[in-house]
Amino acid sequence: MMKTMKRKGFIMVLIGFILFFAGIYVSTHWIVIGAIMAVGGGSLMGGSTYFLVDVKKNGQN
Repeated sequence: MMKTMKRKGFIMVLIGFILFFAGIYVSTHWIVIGAIMAVGGGSLMGGSTYFLVDVKKNGQN
């Protein structure tokens, strides 16, 4: 279960990274569309940290 969550988080980071930089590139031509893509990609990268963090239960290591 935990392994699939980390894989999901990694895929989200990768897609967010690509979308973020594609948005920066597109914004050189179309400002609004590029800004929306970049903000969406950054949000996806930030939201994926929920799946990448290891949660320790009951204070155990």
